[in-house]
Amino acid sequence: MINRHGLLTAISVIIVLGLAGPVFGQDRREHALSVPFTGYIAVVAGGQEVGGGFEGDQVISSVEGFFAIPTIGSGAVFGLSLGVRTEMFGMEGSFLQSQHTVRMGDFSGDGQWRGVEIEGRVYAPEFGPVTTFAAGGISMEWLSVDNAYCSDFSGTLCTARFEGLGFSVGPGLLLPLADRFFVSARLTYHHTDYDTIESVEAGEGTLPFNVEGDGWMWLTGIGMEF
Repeated sequence: MINRHGLLTAISVIIVLGLAGPVFGQDRREHALSVPFTGYIAVVAGGQEVGGGFEGDQVISSVEGFFAIPTIGSGAVFGLSLGVRTEMFGMEGSFLQSQHTVRMGDFSGDGQWRGVEIEGRVYAPEFGPVTTFAAGGISMEWLSVDNAYCSDFSGTLCTARFEGLGFSVGPGLLLPLADRFFVSARLTYHHTDYDTIESVEAGEGTLPFNVEGDGWMWLTGIGMEF
């Protein structure tokens, strides 16, 4: 099991390193000569699938009540990334969120996924203007599901939030636009083990078994080096 406090500490280190980037140079060429790494910030958008154990055919119980596991449709992803990179290696921290339609039997509602991720990258030699990379990351994730998907023992409907830890792997590419600006694209496979559920009405409890969520995420972004 990944330690959540350690994960947050690692993400904080990446943010500090990224914010320190401007100290070492003002333009891209001077920066590349004066320091071994480059910092950057990027806005990203794309889409995500959430599958695995979320098939809409289970109701599980915890000490706090009964919780239904819905089917979750594909959703749009938006987020912000901050990272550092050298010629061959890089690290990036991201905050991402997506909106989904959820369904359980005859009921349907809204769902929201959020993730805080830190990933490492290995960059391949440049092929013309394009740089490709392979990435792998770990994340803390929260999946909130609207009413009609959980109840306490008195039968009250409520909003549930699943919490867990996950990992992702996949390829990506970078393409420079102009001095210090670039576009990026990546495709990652995500897997998450949700082990905790929380609701205002029914409290917080540990699930009797992990609910696995997996699927593909595709992201494009525009960023700026500093």
